Amino acid sequence: MKVLLVNPYYPEDVRREEDWNGLCPGSKVVPEHMLQIAAEIRKVHDLKVIDCLITKTTVDDINMHNFDVVISMASYKLKLEYELAYLEKAKESGAITILVLNDAYAGGLVMNEHHFIDILMREEKEFVIEELLDAIEKERDLKNIKGILFRRNGQIISTPKYVTIDFSKLQFPAYDLIDMKKYTFSPVRSAKGCPFKCTFCHQGALHGNQAKFVPMEKIIKTLSYINEYKNIKRVLLLNEDFAVNDQYVHDLSEQIINNDINLKLTTSLRAYMLKNETLYTFRKAGFDLLHLGLESANDFILKKIKKGINKSMIERGLKKLKKFNFIIHASMIVGFPWDSRETLLEMEQFLNEFFPRYIQNFGVNFLVPEPGTEIYTTMREMKLINGPLRGGQRGSFLFLKPNAKTLYLSKDELARLREQIIRNVRYNPKKRLQVFLKQQTNDVQFKISDALNIYEQYKLHKSEV
Repeated sequence: MKVLLVNPYYPEDVRREEDWNGLCPGSKVVPEHMLQIAAEIRKVHDLKVIDCLITKTTVDDINMHNFDVVISMASYKLKLEYELAYLEKAKESGAITILVLNDAYAGGLVMNEHHFIDILMREEKEFVIEELLDAIEKERDLKNIKGILFRRNGQIISTPKYVTIDFSKLQFPAYDLIDMKKYTFSPVRSAKGCPFKCTFCHQGALHGNQAKFVPMEKIIKTLSYINEYKNIKRVLLLNEDFAVNDQYVHDLSEQIINNDINLKLTTSLRAYMLKNETLYTFRKAGFDLLHLGLESANDFILKKIKKGINKSMIERGLKKLKKFNFIIHASMIVGFPWDSRETLLEMEQFLNEFFPRYIQNFGVNFLVPEPGTEIYTTMREMKLINGPLRGGQRGSFLFLKPNAKTLYLSKDELARLREQIIRNVRYNPKKRLQVFLKQQTNDVQFKISDALNIYEQYKLHKSEV
């Protein structure tokens, strides 16, 4: 079959919001998820891959009549209107349409609203895509293909979850199908699944509650390949929590060093779980920037969301990482049912204490109660939400606006308090000056620009006090 696989084009203003938690704002990101699927498809089928973000290919630029199957990748954060435009045109051209959606629960909502989607792949798409296309080509019943939704006789059929994750069976990502010289940032999958049971997270539903690691030799092969492209400024190892296996992290770090891989690396982890010896090797291997999901600075909320840590552990972990000179990006969440003016003030005080000495950058996002998660059920029972917050359009940047009130705060109050945290911490002139003085750059123009920005923030801050 002739298959078209597209990574949709997004307008520039939309793309700015999709920056991998601030790790690569403005970067051109290698579509790792698409290239892994492409590697499995091209073993059997005639495949064309278009990364529309790089080629700036809009839906009007593609002749869909040339393809039997059109597959559109979906971004977790963004509206779906861009992905869906490609599939709507493909359906009009007579192609079978497939949407790859990284969501364990929203698929039914999306398919109900958009009848031009024939099949939706929920999770572990790289493991089932070959079997799915084979069934389509041979016109077999799709009910035995796990992890998908499909239409049959006007009904949407949901198949059981795909659970057998074996990374050793996957092909090497199809990097040769894109021009690697046009990219500056590359994700690399290192594990799936998470043993923790945070009530707000849907990763357990997607990939299970056991961490399954990519074989070390596969990661080294991928990193060695990327290492040849000096235009790649940073690599993000994708996983839910890298620190769940200290020995794996230590051994992988040693392998990176022994193979002379010279890349700036980042990942997500819980700092307190790694031994000092591992952190030393980890840092030496090139991991200089870490993303920490801290979520809250209130012990009661951390316990209610089953984060598995408390404020004291967070503080010890940050001080531990400081000794190894890591750059820390922290993620905080506001909008948990128990959030109040007092808990958000506690968050502000915590950030004021640890930014920028221990935390060099942070984000304060609004809670998105995902259907199927424990927090979603809790908030339904508390009557804080009435139903799913998103359908086919998924809303507009749901992390950046209040999605529900709390037991103590309205949406407007929540929004104002979030802005207060950001203004009083990140844009506090003294904090900005501290960040400015720590910058390790010889770019005089950049320093002058940043200094002027600090002065403007100082005037704004002074006028609001």
